[in-house]
Amino acid sequence: MLDALTRYGWNLLEGVAPVPRRVRTESGIVPFSKLHEVQKGFEQTNIVMGCPSIISGDERRYAMSVLSSAFGSGMSSRLFQEIREKRGLAYSTFAFSGAYSDAGYFGMYAGCLPAKTEQVCELLQYEFDKLVSAGITEEELSKVRGQLAGSTVLGSEDSGSRMSRLGRAELDSGKFTSTDELLEKIRAVTLDDVHDLARYLGQQQMITTIVR
Repeated sequence: MLDALTRYGWNLLEGVAPVPRRVRTESGIVPFSKLHEVQKGFEQTNIVMGCPSIISGDERRYAMSVLSSAFGSGMSSRLFQEIREKRGLAYSTFAFSGAYSDAGYFGMYAGCLPAKTEQVCELLQYEFDKLVSAGITEEELSKVRGQLAGSTVLGSEDSGSRMSRLGRAELDSGKFTSTDELLEKIRAVTLDDVHDLARYLGQQQMITTIVR
C-alpha cells in the first residue's frame, strides 16, 4: 500500500511531525442540584445515580474496572444480587463508568415499577455506601479478576476490538498496552486499591435522576 501511495504522489515521510498532545488536566465540575425528576408517563421508573470519577490517564483505571465489575456488572454483582435476585425490585440494574481526558464518571442504574422507586433509590444508595465503607471481598476480587482477564483475552481475538483498543490508546495516552501488560495490571489490583477508589468516589457529590 505504501508503494501505491508513493506512486500517486504521496510522501508519508517527508515533513512528518507528531501533532503536539494537549495538556490533560481534570476539568472542574459545575455544582448543580442533587436530584432531578422528569415526568414522562412511563410505566417503568428509570433511576440513575452518578458522581464525578477519575480521568482516562489515571492509573486507578484498572481498579475502577474491578470495582465497577464487582459492584454492578453481571449476574454475580452486588446490585444484581441485592436488588433483582433477592428482592425482585428491578428487572435491570447495573453500575457503569467512563473516563475521558479531562473528566470521568461513575454511576448506577435501575429500572423498576413506579411504586418501588423510593425503595430502590434507598437500596442503591445503601449498597454504594457499603462499598465506600468496606470495599469488596477477596472472593469478589478473585472472581472479577478472572472475568476481566477472560473478556480481555477474548476481545484480543477480535479484529474490531483490537482496532478499537488501538484507537482509544492513541487518543488517551499515545501508548498502546499489550494484552499481557493489561492482564498484569488487572492481576496487580489489590483490595486496598479498590477500597481507596471507593472512598474517593464516596467523597464526590452524588446526583440522582429519576425518569418516570
